[in-house]
This record gives sequence, C-alpha cells and structure tokens, in this order.
Amino acid sequence: MHCVGVDDLVRGHESIFLTHLDEIIPVDPRKTKLIKDESNGYKLSKLFLGAQLRQMPAAGIQPDINGLGVFKAMNFQVDTVSRALKQLRPRLLLADAVGLGKTIQVG
Repeated sequence: MHCVGVDDLVRGHESIFLTHLDEIIPVDPRKTKLIKDESNGYKLSKLFLGAQLRQMPAAGIQPDINGLGVFKAMNFQVDTVSRALKQLRPRLLLADAVGLGKTIQVG
C-alpha cells in the first residue's frame, strides 16, 4: 500500500506499507481521542513533535537566522550557508575553524 500524507503534520510525506507484513488498520479522525500528556514538562509530547519535525525537509533555501538571541550572524556565515543551500541538498555539515558560529547556525 502506497500512502501520501495530507494533513499539516505529514503533508507530502510518502510511506509504503507491505500488506503481507504490516496490519493495516484504517483510522477515522472523527473517532480520535486526545489524551493528556502526564509526563514532566510535557516531555513525551515534545519528543513526538521533535521527531516529526526532523522528518520534514527545510522549507526554503535561505538560512533562518531569526531568534539567535544575543548572537549576531556575521555576513560571511550567512553568505556561505546561502551558497551551500543553493547548490546542495539541505543536509549539510558545517566544518571550519573553532569559534566561527557552526553551533549557532545549526541551532
């Protein structure tokens, strides 16, 4: 069975299920019941949402430098990442000298 997601959480995500190996159980969203996350600090909900977000590709080719707090992105950092995103797939490893802002850019 070949499926493509249609809601906001999985839109465009494709999955293939082998009906001989997986039991396919249709789910009616109207019958879905919400349950309260009783974990400390909503850890289970945050873990689930984080895992879902990591499966989604980047939305654009411009680096998102908003919300860096006290850190200020330098022009050479933004330019380098912008060029890399235009030429490569969105998954990059930034590796250069110590103290040039790799951790801030990844965050």
